[in-house]
Amino acid sequence: MKLVKVLGTDNCVNCTNLKNKISQIIDSSNYDAKVEKITNIVDIMGYGVMSVPAVVVDEELKCFGRSPSETELHDWLK
Repeated sequence: MKLVKVLGTDNCVNCTNLKNKISQIIDSSNYDAKVEKITNIVDIMGYGVMSVPAVVVDEELKCFGRSPSETELHDWLK
């Protein structure tokens, strides 16, 4: 099972929307994955991220400072 982490603050609308979008893609495509949102700033900085939202898949930073495209998300979740 893949573990997807969305890094972002509690009050970041883009981060919350991204987490929801990833959840929908996982559900609709039946990917063996789960998504969680990481809001602790120390944990976020541990990935070397200085701007959010950011996406980590199986502990590999995939992008930060932007919301990835749906195509990118599918590629990372396969």
